[in-house]
Amino acid sequence: MNLSVITDCLSQSLGTDSLVKPDTRYRCVKCKTKMRSWKELHPHHVTYAPSLVKYLCCNCHARITHLNLLRARISYEKLTSEIRLEVWRQFLEEEITEEEYAASIQWFNEFKKKLKERAAS
Repeated sequence: MNLSVITDCLSQSLGTDSLVKPDTRYRCVKCKTKMRSWKELHPHHVTYAPSLVKYLCCNCHARITHLNLLRARISYEKLTSEIRLEVWRQFLEEEITEEEYAASIQWFNEFKKKLKERAAS
């Protein structure tokens, strides 16, 4: 996937929020919780190149950050813009839960343990 495809995807499916300041309604992009000030919202980089920043409440920001970290741990690779966009889409559409990621990590760790045991015997 090249950068123009990513840019098109960003502008069409994720919206074109300001990268400078969040929406004047001061709402979390995910849960729509209203904040007293835009300063209470946390900027989250959905992608870094091209830069796409969305503003979230503290809880949603912690959750998406956790999901990104889990995804990186599962795949043992740096998250590309394409992967980060997919995790973001799944996060917004509630297609993936932290429990599913945790289960994947548990399975993967058990698989690695079995491989080590086989190699040792």
